[in-house]
Amino acid sequence: MSHSAYKYFSVDYEIIWDIINNELPVLKRKLKLVISSLG
Repeated sequence: MSHSAYKYFSVDYEIIWDIINNELPVLKRKLKLVISSLG
């Protein structure tokens, strides 16, 4: 694997990590709403 490919994957990973960190609270809220509506 070339260095540029490694660099691409590291940047891609950071972007994915940002998306996960931004989406996680929203997903947790939705999950709690679903659980509370079922209960």
